[in-house]
Amino acid sequence: MKSAVVYVSLARIRVTVKTTYQHSTLSDQLYLLSDRDRRRVLFALLGAEPDERVDLQEIERDESDASMHHVHLPKLADAGFVDWDRETGAVTRGSTFDEVRPLLETLAGHRGEGRRDRDRR
Repeated sequence: MKSAVVYVSLARIRVTVKTTYQHSTLSDQLYLLSDRDRRRVLFALLGAEPDERVDLQEIERDESDASMHHVHLPKLADAGFVDWDRETGAVTRGSTFDEVRPLLETLAGHRGEGRRDRDRR
């Protein structure tokens, strides 16, 4: 999903890490979309303006706060689907968000269908 290039300057003993995102595969995208909380974040970003921040308070539920910050947002950020500022909590579209956009749009068009089918049984 991502690779890191580390540059070390011995003159000042300074380490700079440059992160580059590789293109995600369909399997990567489906894995990341397999969790409801991650889908909720991505759907919120899909409905937002390109540079608009998403308010996590509207997305999170109390029982999932820890998993959102320790599991889900880091995975989405690692894939480049979101930019997440851990200090401020700001979440915006990441550099590879457009890779997952077609799949999100397809899923958004079918939201709730599985629930109706299941309720009919």
